Amino acid sequence: MKKMFKLIQLSLSLSLLFSLNFPSHHSAHFLAPNTAVKIIEEVQPDYIIALGGNAFGKGDTTKSGREYWESLRPQIKTAAEEIAALVLSGNKVIISHGNGPQVGKLLNDDPNTHLADHVETTQNEMGRILKEELEKALGNKKTPVKFFNTETIVESNDPAFQEPTKPVGWFSEKVAKKLEHKMKTFNLNIFAKEFDPDKQEGWRLVVPSPQPIGLSHLAEVKAHMTQGGIAIMVGGGGIPIDTAGNRLIAVIDKDRATGLASTLLKPKTFVILTAVKQVASSFGTPDAIHYDELNPDESGRLRRNGELGKGSMLPKVEAAEMVREQGVAAVITALGNIKNALARLNGEATWFMPRAQSSNGNRPLRTSPYHTPIQSSL
Repeated sequence: MKKMFKLIQLSLSLSLLFSLNFPSHHSAHFLAPNTAVKIIEEVQPDYIIALGGNAFGKGDTTKSGREYWESLRPQIKTAAEEIAALVLSGNKVIISHGNGPQVGKLLNDDPNTHLADHVETTQNEMGRILKEELEKALGNKKTPVKFFNTETIVESNDPAFQEPTKPVGWFSEKVAKKLEHKMKTFNLNIFAKEFDPDKQEGWRLVVPSPQPIGLSHLAEVKAHMTQGGIAIMVGGGGIPIDTAGNRLIAVIDKDRATGLASTLLKPKTFVILTAVKQVASSFGTPDAIHYDELNPDESGRLRRNGELGKGSMLPKVEAAEMVREQGVAAVITALGNIKNALARLNGEATWFMPRAQSSNGNRPLRTSPYHTPIQSSL
């Protein structure tokens, strides 16, 4: 059923956001792009892989605590086995994951806990299970796997704080009212009513989604990879903090944060796994056109023309464009389809190649033989 938003009220005061101060030494772990030269030169992962939160499913939402997290294990296992196949082929891999359904579940169960603390919980629990399943899938290969509780730094004056757009969770009217009262205390009263195919109707919290400008633990990730390890980082986009180390009510887009990690660590390929194999214009209509490769002109045109879903494909394409500008290839494909995507089979993925490596440059796009090519307007 088509989603419909009805914004009830939007009011945000940055000075009254929830905050939790970290010790000053925390900032020493952060690296922004202009301080990462040595990391880029010393270590080059083969793949940085961003797993969508929906790839792990919603789990059994009737359960709580450890039982809830264990209900996610079967789907996490599937993702781990696919990634383990890459590692067993001799590749160095870094993994990130989304947490949309899971952080919404936590907020529904416990609306009194800070949103950033819930993000940290998803990193701990999903990182733990992904680590365990990777170790099982790797069998006798003694590859150390470690997950890092990543903090993502943002500018406190990011325009996103004035225009929250990221929906979080599904709430009953009772829970929504409790959250509304809590948010009013901090002058953050942002709610939307939305129709859900499963629940028919529900309430969602709408929060800012600022741009990431720095990430924690990159030096530790580099050291772990130097020892031949697999790193799990940027879970749920990272725990959002400002430059002073204050935790914020916000959700960092996982693909943008992982794209930032890719610009810093320079993998050979940045892989974004989602629910569909390819980027498409006129998605979901009989006129849909799917792309094997998008050059800078065409991906920009699709973005400017509003062809990409704001909460779904748009941030993925933006992240792919960002790493392409830094000379790193990016590919968007579906979970379970990595092998076909990396083989460059038609109709299996959408690639974003640096200009020097692109098969089409600024020429009209090569698309799957099952779709009609679209001509560049530039």
